[in-house]
Amino acid sequence: MVKYKFIEDKVWYGVTIHRIQRISDGKIGGWIQHEDNLSHEGNCWVDGEAIVYDYAKVHGNAQILDNASVGQHAQVFGNAKVYDNAEIKDMAKIYGNAEVYDGANITDNAKVCDSAKVYGNALIGGSAEIYDEAEVYDRAKVIQSAKIRGMTKVCKSAVVDGDQEYSIGCID
Repeated sequence: MVKYKFIEDKVWYGVTIHRIQRISDGKIGGWIQHEDNLSHEGNCWVDGEAIVYDYAKVHGNAQILDNASVGQHAQVFGNAKVYDNAEIKDMAKIYGNAEVYDGANITDNAKVCDSAKVYGNALIGGSAEIYDEAEVYDRAKVIQSAKIRGMTKVCKSAVVDGDQEYSIGCID
């Protein structure tokens, strides 16, 4: 079943992207480069001025909102939400009930999943993993192969890198 159609085109950084409109109710959505970016299955959606481009995929019930962008080979799925100027790129994966927002940047092969939250201009990169109910915010960086899990909070410009793993506490 077809979920949306293209209603408008524009060139964005040299790439033609298309505004979408949901067929079932006429709701105007965000922008995608091609149909492979947004599944016609599930309740996934791209809304507002959000953009999904290159080979990125949004599927399941994932929501890309506001001015967020998802690109290159990134994937957002499950019930994940990406919004408020967040950027997901490279081979990053956002899934489960994870939320990425407020200017956060998820890059490389990083994963944010379960009920984790990344926001406040935080950066997650390398093969870092943020999961369970962990939060990373306030310009903090979690990079390389670091793992943040449990109820851990990383904030106040903290940098967690290497093979470090945290499952409890506040790192600032």
